Amino acid sequence: MSGLLRLLRSAAFARAILVYLAVLCGVAAWLPWVRAAERAPAPAWAAAVGLDHPFSSAWLLAGVAALLASTLACTWGRRARIAALARGELSAGALALPGGGRDPAAFLRARGFRGSGEVLHRNRFALWGGLVLHWGLIALIGGVGVQQALHDGASFQLAVGEERRLSEAGAVFGRERGVLAPEAPPDLAVALVEFDPFRHEPGYAPDRHSVLELRAAGAPAVTAALDRADGVRAGGVTVYQAIPAGLAAIVEVAGRGRRVLHLATQGERTAAAEVAGPGGPARLVVETERSLGDRMGTGLLSARVEHGGRAIPIAPGEPFPLGGEPARIVGWARWSGFTYARSPGMAAVVAGFGLVLLGAALLAVPAGVARLPARGGGEARVWAGRGAEALLAEWREEA
Repeated sequence: MSGLLRLLRSAAFARAILVYLAVLCGVAAWLPWVRAAERAPAPAWAAAVGLDHPFSSAWLLAGVAALLASTLACTWGRRARIAALARGELSAGALALPGGGRDPAAFLRARGFRGSGEVLHRNRFALWGGLVLHWGLIALIGGVGVQQALHDGASFQLAVGEERRLSEAGAVFGRERGVLAPEAPPDLAVALVEFDPFRHEPGYAPDRHSVLELRAAGAPAVTAALDRADGVRAGGVTVYQAIPAGLAAIVEVAGRGRRVLHLATQGERTAAAEVAGPGGPARLVVETERSLGDRMGTGLLSARVEHGGRAIPIAPGEPFPLGGEPARIVGWARWSGFTYARSPGMAAVVAGFGLVLLGAALLAVPAGVARLPARGGGEARVWAGRGAEALLAEWREEA
């Protein structure tokens, strides 16, 4: 056991882990399927070795776990050592102020040491800076490990008045999840109550504005305007506004009720959607009088269905064949893109950053402990986090 602790505490082991993580992350960031804007599927060999999603792979988690173990080993016993130091139990390497008839207590108090009795302290609180820094690193590294192992996120789209349960098949796309994350997306129903692609939240650049209703299982519904910075949270899931938006057709299919078709923008005044049906695939194409992004609205709309090499114009309110089934357009709406995220490790990551900053600030404060000689005489001994040699030089100069 002691051999394992020595290995984990060694600087060589820590350097090796840091180099391993740096190389892994550096290479992973340049993999084509990671960099691609369309997130093209990873090749079979990458999936076989677990590099199809390298930043949530077992390779990364193993490195994070090793770094956490090394940091824990270096932190183990540090609290007891600092507490002993604060009590004046100085190590053999502490600085000795040679005697000579002078008063070491007056010399040390003039340089910020305080206290009564044989033990003096300079900024006693700062003695704990290194330990706080290590606690922060443990929280940070552990939080990163939990986050990468359990994170879950994906994209989805909603039109005004449309509701989707994220756990249903086909409700989300582009999903990214850690190796220990649940297999299914969260059981959360999301409805788009309002959407304005041109109104923006105060304090932000002109952008879109959405009002969502979220219903998690066993919890009351949450209705809120989407905050661009924080999103809307319900049932441990946070929903964020995404950039994509477009036109949606509300179509009533005979015998099957209404469905919402999200049209993808094909040009400045054209949008289209692919539709599958018993009669084969069809394409609904819509042309607008003005630009799809015009703040004054799109103006008049004209629609057609392309199927089997034919283009069939759609008259307002009249039925038309859509994928082999009779249908009619009953309304138009706007759709917007959203993303969801489950981030169980982010609280620890944020807390870790805070502790690291606090520990670094404490380490910047000069700290020290001095033990004065007993009445029988002897040398004063001093431990100083920084400036020990300067203290000794000043002592000798005043001799």
